[in-house]
Amino acid sequence: MISLAEHLRPWHELPITVLDFEATGPDPKTCEPVELAAVRFERGVVVARTSALINPGVPIPAEAAAIHGITDEMVQADGISAREAWSDTQRLLLGAIPCAYNSPFDRTILHRVMADALDGDAACRFLELETAWPWLDPLVVVRHVDRWVKGKGRHKLTSVCQRRGIEIDGAHRAEADAEACGRLLFHADVRGALGDATISDVLRRQEARRREQDADFGRWRASQGPAQP
Repeated sequence: MISLAEHLRPWHELPITVLDFEATGPDPKTCEPVELAAVRFERGVVVARTSALINPGVPIPAEAAAIHGITDEMVQADGISAREAWSDTQRLLLGAIPCAYNSPFDRTILHRVMADALDGDAACRFLELETAWPWLDPLVVVRHVDRWVKGKGRHKLTSVCQRRGIEIDGAHRAEADAEACGRLLFHADVRGALGDATISDVLRRQEARRREQDADFGRWRASQGPAQP
């Protein structure tokens, strides 16, 4: 956990660790992880990274493999358990603020797969496992800053980074996406939108804006009428 003094510092002065999962499907409540990566940033600079393939114990659907390129053969040969991958990742999260692009996806997977691995007392020592503590999420800022950008998929990480000249070497693999997310967080327009607020203020404003964005999306979907068969 971070101290009270750290809560009073500007958010960008705190260590931030970006997490990213690749998985067997798009629903974080039911999919299984096939890769986990963490990239730790300190004042915008990468200081440590780790990644691991995870054997999900189930076949990887072809449509998922087509996106991230991870196959059954790869995880059978080199994959470890989700618990082992998490154990290797913890050191990068000590004293850091957890972050992910579209954080509800990665956060839901992490909380679900770790539910049986740690009891409540152990879990509460880590911000990333604290259910009442939100993660930093650049997607919420991007949806606001780029709200006038048009086109399907405009808020996907690859599209957002392309608009800002942030290269992703190996897009859709966990480590590459985690690093790209962190670089996006410290990009001038995203960092500028967050200002020099404390992490508590940033997260409070972020979650209020997320609720507004979700409500706007709900109203838009309702206006489209029933889905066509």
